[in-house]
Amino acid sequence: MMTKDYTIILNYYNKSTSLLRNQVNRVLSQTLKPKFIWACFMGGEKRQDLLKAFKEETAGVPNASFILSDYNFKYIGRYQLAITAPTDYVIILDDDRLPETEYCETMISILEKEDCLVQQYGWALEKKEELAGRFLNPGIKNEGELTKASYLCGGICFRKSSLKYLFSEDIDTTASGEDIMFCMRCEKNGIPIYVYSPKYKHKQWLTHQNEGVNYTLTTPEIIKLRTQIIKKESKSP
Repeated sequence: MMTKDYTIILNYYNKSTSLLRNQVNRVLSQTLKPKFIWACFMGGEKRQDLLKAFKEETAGVPNASFILSDYNFKYIGRYQLAITAPTDYVIILDDDRLPETEYCETMISILEKEDCLVQQYGWALEKKEELAGRFLNPGIKNEGELTKASYLCGGICFRKSSLKYLFSEDIDTTASGEDIMFCMRCEKNGIPIYVYSPKYKHKQWLTHQNEGVNYTLTTPEIIKLRTQIIKKESKSP
């Protein structure tokens, strides 16, 4: 029988220590506490200040651990680690997403009811082979409801069992697009993709604070790469 236990996986690289401290404190303040907290510092030896801040904020927290690598496994590394999570549920958050106190409890309750991928930010593609589409965020209508999406961003909440679909096909690049691959491969295998619009925003919201740093969608190289990934995933069986 599945329990409500979940592992939350965080990832730190190029943001400030103050943002890290804010996010960690938000995680520690959740109404449904994570069973495990894993913080990834991929290529993290360049930012010892971030690692130091994480250690300070989690001092005395027995279930908080960090993974330090001088090789940058990029974003996909979080999902590779998630395969070994000792819980049925996993929440992965980007370093610029700040959860309100009931965020994790709300997202886990959704996963309890349905095997899906869910987050509060995502994209609904109008054309299957184009990156551009309708952006879905916590401000959309239908509060307290789920909206079908093509892929999610800002992190993903899921049952660990869904990861088999991400890694059942080749991973051609680790530079970006792991979120697209995961979502589109799950959808092809009957796992729906949802954006949840919180009913109680002051308790359930996942706020966004990127400090002006957002490499995922702003460089021409990454836009081109992510568009290519969408085209490939749309055509693959």
